[in-house]
Amino acid sequence: MRDIDAGALPPEKAWPEQYSVMSFIPTDAANGVLVVEGLRIHDVTNQSAIDVTLTAPAPQRVEDPISIVKPKKPRTAAPQTLPASRPAFSSVTIRDCEIAGVHINQAGAAGRLSVSAIRIHGFEESPSADVTVSDVVVRDTPLVSLRIQGGNIRTLTLRRLNLAHRDRESLQISLLDGGSVQEVLIDECPGLSVALLGAQDAVRHVIMRNSPEANVNDMATYAGRTNAVVKTETTADAGSTTHPAAVTELRVGGDIAGGRFQASVAGPLPPHLSMVIFQVVDDQNYRICTPQTAASPPWQTDFHATRPGHYRVQAELRDRNGDPVKVLSVPVDVVTPK
Repeated sequence: MRDIDAGALPPEKAWPEQYSVMSFIPTDAANGVLVVEGLRIHDVTNQSAIDVTLTAPAPQRVEDPISIVKPKKPRTAAPQTLPASRPAFSSVTIRDCEIAGVHINQAGAAGRLSVSAIRIHGFEESPSADVTVSDVVVRDTPLVSLRIQGGNIRTLTLRRLNLAHRDRESLQISLLDGGSVQEVLIDECPGLSVALLGAQDAVRHVIMRNSPEANVNDMATYAGRTNAVVKTETTADAGSTTHPAAVTELRVGGDIAGGRFQASVAGPLPPHLSMVIFQVVDDQNYRICTPQTAASPPWQTDFHATRPGHYRVQAELRDRNGDPVKVLSVPVDVVTPK
């Protein structure tokens, strides 16, 4: 696990220069897939530990002196449509992370900072994405542990989360400024408390599976309530609704230390699987090898990494509409490339 002591960050990476310790913004090179794993971030002041932007912000426009003094449009003005070329994540996975000691000091409180351990946010016009947060521990943090803010999410999967406090909402899904979540799956999160904030239908469905004493609070706001449909079930209740992709495996073999290896997808596959996109990325999500696409069985490809390092092999499974249905990841260590 990579250890990051936020208390020892240089000034240019600390607040007020930066508002997060680790920030992830989509680029064309990311291929729409983000996997954040194996991080231990601690002693964080006036910053979010992990901040994920679902859609890249618009380029800054240089204003002329006259336009600067023009009054701003009211908040009720129609939102502008995002350019089709703006990069966006279609799949986000945060897993196997530990965050400790996120707090706001007096200077941050005076600046009315809004900080959480993990923040995932987007725009009202953002393309839809699938988000999974699993096996994450947040402790010694009196703030919101996980905040989902804006953006459009098809499925939000929350699995085996151990958040900082159970006596009040430690997880917020806030859609007061737009955005939507079609389905929230809370799986193996006993005692998790979730707050929903948004207008009618901002959150459609919430499934609580194998999560005793977990609760969902659909809070009254100036926009109303989401009126989400909440269902509680066990694994036995779920039955055939469990997606077969949950047990699909990404296998990596060959001369991994030498940088020549094969990646393949095996096991029960999701229905209507049309392609698998394989890629190798580093800790900053930069590609190490040219992505490879398998459009038919066997779902496999070969890679040749020419630089030593700790990398991740990723496989994105897509259906016949081109939409991602599952993202798999396996760490590899290339020692002496050949």
